[in-house]
Amino acid sequence: IERVLDTFANQKDPLREIVPQDEELEVVDESEDWLVVNKPKGVVMHPGVGNMEGTLANYVVGYLGRKGEYDPYLKRGGVVHRLDKGVSGLVIFAKNRKAQLWLKDQFEGRRVVKIYKAVTEVEIPHEVFQSLPKEDPLEGAKGLDSALKELGGHAGWYRVEGGIKRDPANRMRMRFFARSDSGKSSISYIKPLGAREFLVWIKTGRMHQIRATLKYLGSPVAGDTLYTSVGTVADKISLESVLLSLVVPNSDRKTWRLVG
Repeated sequence: IERVLDTFANQKDPLREIVPQDEELEVVDESEDWLVVNKPKGVVMHPGVGNMEGTLANYVVGYLGRKGEYDPYLKRGGVVHRLDKGVSGLVIFAKNRKAQLWLKDQFEGRRVVKIYKAVTEVEIPHEVFQSLPKEDPLEGAKGLDSALKELGGHAGWYRVEGGIKRDPANRMRMRFFARSDSGKSSISYIKPLGAREFLVWIKTGRMHQIRATLKYLGSPVAGDTLYTSVGTVADKISLESVLLSLVVPNSDRKTWRLVG
């Protein structure tokens, strides 16, 4: 890790120089290594070409800088995973480079539990779910029973497995295919809560995975104009990260959940 840190310190990357901005953050939890915030809809995660300010990373860098806790060796302001611009909910930032490498390893190793709540445009027929295998993706997951109980428990999850790749009809979209060899492997577990409400646990973390999968099942996420037409991407769609659970540095598993 120290060798990686030394190499990183000598790299020149303009996106590392994130402009700190004074914007209110909804901080859910914080330690000396990480920061969990509730991301609002319509906010981009981190700067990119032509979009250097007004992102969540700008606000986090400003927040940590005001407290004298910003590590200049962080990459992209401490980002370790992403939510789409139109998606809200729980997201974790690293507060130092060592923690960033640790947390990134948790996500890349698929050891992170990420559960979302989605509301679709129309009801997905029950027959669609009857054709899918029923499994408990979180059976035996230590430290999650209490949070899962509040979300409806272990039962009622359906496995949706296939492949995801860019939609040739619109390169801004992704497309889900039932064949796993069509694009990158995609595995999601979906739990119906009502006619148009669902919990979604994603085992893989593909671009637009939930949005493309629900479109394939019969209805896109409510407000998601990208997946209902060739129009522009909606800044606010009915998709929220409601549970985040992972092993954090110097601690056991931590689980955060949004109530409501």
